[in-house]
Amino acid sequence: MKTHPIWHGVRLRRLAAGADPDAPTRLVSLPAGWEDGAAAALAALAPGHGPVALPGAAEAWIAPLAARAAPGPADQAADQAPLADRLHRLLLLRRAAPDAALWQGRTDLPARFVLNLPAFLDPLGGFDTAGFVAAAGTALAALALARPPGGPVPSIGFADLAGLLAALGIDYGSAAARDVACALAMVLRGRAGVPAGMNKVPPAATAVPGLAEAARAAL
Repeated sequence: MKTHPIWHGVRLRRLAAGADPDAPTRLVSLPAGWEDGAAAALAALAPGHGPVALPGAAEAWIAPLAARAAPGPADQAADQAPLADRLHRLLLLRRAAPDAALWQGRTDLPARFVLNLPAFLDPLGGFDTAGFVAAAGTALAALALARPPGGPVPSIGFADLAGLLAALGIDYGSAAARDVACALAMVLRGRAGVPAGMNKVPPAATAVPGLAEAARAAL
């Protein structure tokens, strides 16, 4: 299978990995800088039992979604790349990935996307709020295209809040941490079109500049 151009020039390493210590191993190719745990995850997520390379495995589930995406004003905008480009880039940057249902083409299971919060840290130690909002929109677009008529309701979430807060110097048990978590959740709810409800509103401000404003805009 051909690979998306975004992977051209990305140096890969190959190793034997299994979904768990007792599972049969398969040869897995993934970016050279990624840890062995990522290879084990890909071994579990990708269908089949033979060798698997991340660029090809990603293309296998992204290409059908991209083919279903009717080009609209958002896709034609100068600042909006095609859906396939955005999905591949999220994977390459380790900002977001789907669970097994999408990787394996399972329409009988609810598809889910998870956003990896520490991957949105910028080189100066801040949080890429705009990138997080855009990633949520891209993931939700993919989930909408993946869901068959009457199929299970998909979901979106985020991972490693503790890692993000630690990198930002915010105590996990503090009110500031709860405000950040609430605002992040509100961004996802708003992008998904889910009302916040009477008793759940975004904080007036957070320790992450622009995040509270992004939550209110999303809702």
